[in-house]
Amino acid sequence: MPTDSYLIHIFGGGLGVTTDDTISISRIGHRWIIERLVRDHNWCGKQSFDRHNPCITTDVVRHEWADGGNCPEISRAMLQIADAWRSDEIIPDNMRPTVTDNPKFTIAAKRGSKNIRADRTAAEFGGPLSAWWRNTKARIYDCWSDAAPLSSGVPIKPRLFPTWN
Repeated sequence: MPTDSYLIHIFGGGLGVTTDDTISISRIGHRWIIERLVRDHNWCGKQSFDRHNPCITTDVVRHEWADGGNCPEISRAMLQIADAWRSDEIIPDNMRPTVTDNPKFTIAAKRGSKNIRADRTAAEFGGPLSAWWRNTKARIYDCWSDAAPLSSGVPIKPRLFPTWN
């Protein structure tokens, strides 16, 4: 049975701090599953006692899952994404300044049902779609797990894999 799916990529930052997040949102049966791969790079993530080199670079990587079967906030958030897509505030990426400390937020929607009329992609440095994800992420904060959810008693296979060195 075809279903809608979304792929989000958040990349960027400033002042030596970079985020590189990839989020896959899809339906399995009647529940939404979110898989995310997060990399936070910080050139001075830890302090050193070496006065010539006081900073230690950190690279934190997490692979996490949220299961809509255990987290009703996910279903509520997925009902709200349509409003974010329809917003008049989405400005084409080439119309925005690119000098920013905000990471670039890119989302692709893949049509699988009547809820999405066509495959669609949008990118922004701040706007209704990135605000939708920021709010969703806060609402499902307690839903994340390191373990993949089960489908028919078997862990769901990951779709996301690190592409950085």
